[in-house]
Order: sequence, then structure tokens, then C-alpha cells
Amino acid sequence: PYFTDQGTEDFGIVRELVNAAAPMDILLDSVTNHTSPADATAASLDYLDQIQPLPPGQSHRGALFEAGTYLTSLTEDESRRGEGGYDPRFHHNGNIENWESLYEVENYRLDGLADLDQTNFEVYDYMSRAHKFWFEQVPGIGGYRMDTIKHVNQRYWDDFNADVFGAFPDKTIVGEYFNAGAYYEYSHPFFERTNMSMFDFDFRYVMSDIFLRNKPMWLLTQLWEADPALIDAREMITFLDNHDVPRLRGRGMSAQRMRQAIVVWLMSRGVPCIYYGMEQD
Repeated sequence: PYFTDQGTEDFGIVRELVNAAAPMDILLDSVTNHTSPADATAASLDYLDQIQPLPPGQSHRGALFEAGTYLTSLTEDESRRGEGGYDPRFHHNGNIENWESLYEVENYRLDGLADLDQTNFEVYDYMSRAHKFWFEQVPGIGGYRMDTIKHVNQRYWDDFNADVFGAFPDKTIVGEYFNAGAYYEYSHPFFERTNMSMFDFDFRYVMSDIFLRNKPMWLLTQLWEADPALIDAREMITFLDNHDVPRLRGRGMSAQRMRQAIVVWLMSRGVPCIYYGMEQD
């Protein structure tokens, strides 16, 4: 981590934030699916090499670091994956084209980002250490908001769940599984088989239909009738706006309709997640 001019071992600013926010929990944003762009420009790589020079054979392209120490990169992985006994750390399949293919979603690149192979034990072990590391360094951290859940295989999440919650059972992890909800069957195992929650995109889509497109209210009743598919949907994280979808007001929803939507949302099942800026409504 690079937080202040005190260097890579300065966690004081994070502890200060956690203490100032108490009793509200602070969740760190994290990603296990990918690293940096696979198609990084030469200029950006040169800039990174000026900040942290690397010896020949090492590259900042898709690189992984641990406490400031270089571990590997997409470039190194490409050059070594033909070696006998070498187990690649990255997938080398190009970008996702067929979004209906679970294999592509889990094993191809998302928007050109270097895609990690979580079936590699060294990758899994690195991610496990990294997430437990933060809990050890700043015990007051409440947990994580995990990015791109759907792009990592369920076996990984089963093991990660047992590993992290086995060591830190009181923490909270919320997963961003895009399109997740009662209607999206692929998302159900993550919610049902782990101690982690996830954002309820289906709820947001239905609320958008009702309050932005003037569709009937029974669409919400219909969604709730599908809740048993999630076992206990009361733990789902509901939202109207977040950074993965366009803001409803920006799409043309009136202030009055937004306030009506907020009332229904806050009175509905689930845990509401209020996005910054919504306090103006």
C-alpha cells in the first residue's frame, strides 16, 4: 500500500479513518479477479518503471506486488508458461465476448484487464494472505466490498470463505456479483454457500422499471415471491444507485419519483446501501 510519504508500511492513516468512523464500520474495496490492463501503453509502463524500477525479466504489465515486493506479471507469465513444471498465474484467453458463457466470464479478460487464474494455488494463497493481512494490520476494519465476484469460479469462493471467515468470523464481506438477485440463478451459489452477502441488482432493475418507466408495482411483489430461491433475501444489499449503474436522476427520474422510490426502498427487505449524493434527494 502507498498511503502517505511515510512509505509502504504506514498504516496510521487507515487506523485513523477506522477510529474516526466508529461505531460505523469501514469496508475496504478489493478485487481478486484481475490486476492492471493487459494492453497497458508503453508510456504508462515507462512511467511506472520510473517510480519503481524493475530488473530485466520483470514488468509492471499486469504485475502483482506484495508489501512493495514484485512477485510476477502478465509479461513474465506469458514468457514462462511453456516451461516444464511452471503453472501459469494468469489466463491467456483474450477478452470476454460471449457473456452467456460462464466459462468465458470466469476465464477471459474483463475489459482488457490481466485475468488471474484462481485455480493456481499460489494465486489463491496470495489472495488469502492479502485479505487476512489487512485484518491483522488494522483489526478495526469491518471487512471488504469484493469486486467482480461473477468472474471468479465458485470453488475459489467456497475455499476463500472457509479460510478468511475461519480466521476472522466477525468480519463482513459484500460481493459485487453483477446482475445478482433472485432472478439470476448463476449468482445463487455464492450467496447460499458462503458467509458473504451480495448486491441485489434485480431489486434495482425492478425499482427502475416502476419509478422511472412507470411499470406496475406488482413487479416488486413478483420479485419478492422469487425470494425463496435465495434462502434468506433479507441479507441482500439493496440499492437504487451505485457506480456500476447509471444514476436514476441522471436517467430522467423526477425528484418526486426519486423520493417515492427511496421510501419504498428503505421499507423493503434487505440491507439498504446509500450511495453518495443521494442525500440531496
